[in-house]
Order: sequence, then structure tokens, then C-alpha cells
Amino acid sequence: MSTPEAGLLVALVGNPNTGKSTLFNALTGLRQRVGNYPGVTVARKSGTCDLGDGQKVELVDLPGLYSLAAASPDEQVVIDALSGNIAGDRRPDAVVLVVDSTNLLRNLFLASQVAELGRPVVIVLNQADVAKEQGLRIDTERLSRRLGGVPVVLSSAWKGEGILDVRRAIARAIAQQTQMKRVAWPTNIAAALVDVATAAAADTGKPISEAEAQRLLFDTNPSTADRLGWTLAQREKTLRTARDRVRNSGYNPMAAEPLVHYAHLRLVLEGVVTEGAGKAGRSAAVDRLLLHRFLGPVLFLGIMLGFFGSVFWLAKFPMEWIQAGVDWTKAIVAPQLDAYPMLQSLLADGIIGGVGAFLVFLPQILILFLFIGILEDSGYMARAAFIMDRLFSWCGLNGKSFVPLLSGFACAIPSLLSTRTIEDRRPGSRPPSSCRS
Repeated sequence: MSTPEAGLLVALVGNPNTGKSTLFNALTGLRQRVGNYPGVTVARKSGTCDLGDGQKVELVDLPGLYSLAAASPDEQVVIDALSGNIAGDRRPDAVVLVVDSTNLLRNLFLASQVAELGRPVVIVLNQADVAKEQGLRIDTERLSRRLGGVPVVLSSAWKGEGILDVRRAIARAIAQQTQMKRVAWPTNIAAALVDVATAAAADTGKPISEAEAQRLLFDTNPSTADRLGWTLAQREKTLRTARDRVRNSGYNPMAAEPLVHYAHLRLVLEGVVTEGAGKAGRSAAVDRLLLHRFLGPVLFLGIMLGFFGSVFWLAKFPMEWIQAGVDWTKAIVAPQLDAYPMLQSLLADGIIGGVGAFLVFLPQILILFLFIGILEDSGYMARAAFIMDRLFSWCGLNGKSFVPLLSGFACAIPSLLSTRTIEDRRPGSRPPSSCRS
């Protein structure tokens, strides 16, 4: 019997709001561990997944992202984790890509990029129940063949449907080492990638993988070059020449990667998804209402008013009960120590009073984060960030800043931690008002 500590590591990857964490919980149950990646405030959430027949693997739930072009620290962690570039963490033996069944084209872009890493892959088409409601029928066998034979599984993680199939697919991917079919680059882009890889290898003395060459050529973020030790002076001329070569072939170097990948995926998906009678209009109608130019902000204000009103109203009663319990405990303990005033002050005012002051605010914090979790799981948090983007733009922030600011109403610490989702470090470094006061 293999153990996750000495055995295999499987990474769970996907776009935000695809049900990835719900699938992680369904696969691992209560066998979870939470830590931090070294040097960053990004949580490492892992657990033990039983694949059957006595085989167990360590499953790690990586932060959600849309592409391998890192725009924030947590996205960079995903890339480093998949590449095996995190100290003390090994390279995953397989990757489970969680895809929204209702939007295969957009979600498979990340999968197509991950294929370049050369790892066995499992494609989980999650939220299959929603796709069925919308009248979408997905030919998983045809999709599997076109992606190179990798396992493709339908699931509805929140309903617990398809979980056993996912376990079996992971076991099959590890056993067969089936890799996803990679995109075929146009001749000039392929040559530019070879030039970049060759020059970087010569300058750094390190072998450069195809995936690393793509990040060097297509990304404006220098994180990959910095990690490899390829200095600006060394890479500047090479990258300029390679990007000119891409440009001369008719592509914008910064847009070439998604253009080629999406062209490849459109061919892959031909005939895979068929549309029937369903409720496709329901989700679109809700989006039109929530994101409406005038009604959207009004609904947002109403939801936030109800949100904070509920937090303070629901927290009022447990806070009063906890305060009464603390006062009662102090009233019992203090008279017993009248002969020892210093010890009495330490216990009654210091320990009991101090712990009580923390416990009194705990219901408010817990209820706030419960509601934040509900907003995230429902998908409204992303829509709220979209609505707030224009409002925040005047002070140099974007819509993603809404999440840290919302968290800061309960406590400044989670607000500071959540600033890692902001691409620009400068607005992320501005402390919330609760820290400055």
C-alpha cells in the first residue's frame, strides 16, 4: 500500500468558480492539511485521496487561475508548483484539470497550456448538472480522443456525482502516463521558441524546457527569467529578435499564445458539444440583471446592505451571551483571590478579560466569512468585482481590490493576506484603514 507521504503527488488545477475546491473536498474528505508555500502568504491545501485498490495519493488544491501567464503571487505559485520549482515540494506526478462544463473553450485554454508541461492529465468536466439543465450534451469519448487519449470525466462535485469516476481516472492516468495533445505552433513561432530556449540555456548553463521557453517569449512578467538566472542584459536582445520574428509572421507577440491555443481548441471542440432544449437563458438572464449598467450597482448596494445588516444582527446575540459568560466567570474567580490582588488582576482582568475580548468578536468574524464564502461559491464575488472596477479606478485600484476591502471590515489581517490577488503590488501595499487607525 502506498502512502501519500512517500508516494504520488497529484495537483488540482482550474479556473476560479469551476467547483475545484468542492471537488477537492469530495476527493479528500476530512483528510486535509493546510500550510503555506515558502516565502509567500499563499496557503498550501493538501489531502489524502484514496484511488481504490489500496492506492493513495497526496492531492494538492492549487489556487485558481486563468492562464500560466502569472499576474499575481498566487498564480506564480501555481506555475512554480506545476514545474517543481518550489523548495521542499516535488513536481506533481499527474494534474487534474477542473473545467466548467458550460464553457469548455475558455476553460480548456488553461488545460492546453498545462499540456506543455508534459505531465499526465485528467480532464474533469465539472458542473455537469448545470450543463444538462442548459441543454448541453458533451461527447466525452470524442473529446478524449482529440485531446490525445487523456481521461475525460463528467462530474457534479457539489452533488457528489462522478467522484468515483474521477478517482478511477486519476489512477488510470498515473498508470498509463497519458499526456494531453499539445498545440502545433506555426513555423516562425516554433523557431522563435527554439531560439529563446537555446540562448537561455547557453547563458544560464541550465536546460530550458519548452514550457519555460514559452513563458520567456510570451510573458512580460520576468519571473521565469529571474528564476532561471537569465539577466536582463543577456535576454534583452534575444527576446527582442524572437518577438520580431513572431511579429513578422503576422502575430502580436503578446497575443500569439492565446490566438494559437484557441484556434487549436476550436478544432478540438467541433462536434463535441451539442445544444438541445434547456435552461441556458436562466444564467444569462441573471447575469444581465446583476451586471446591468444601472440595476447592477443598485442590487449590489442592496446585497451589501443585507450582508452587513445580517452580520451585525446575527452576531449580536452570541456576542451578548459570550460577554455575559465572561462577566460571570470573572465574578466567580475574582472574589476567590481577594487576598492576592496581583494574581486576581492577572487572572480576572488579564487572562479571562483578554480571552473574553477576543471571543466576543469571534461570532462577527465567523459570520462575515461565512457570508463571504457564500458570495464566492455563488459566483457573485466575481460579478461584484466587475461592478466595482469602474468605481475603484479613480484611486488607482481595480475590481479585485473589493475582496480585501470587504475582508477588512472584520479584521485587517485577512484583508492584508487577500491582497495577493491584486496584480499590482503598489495598490496591494496600501494598508486598510483599520490598520492605520
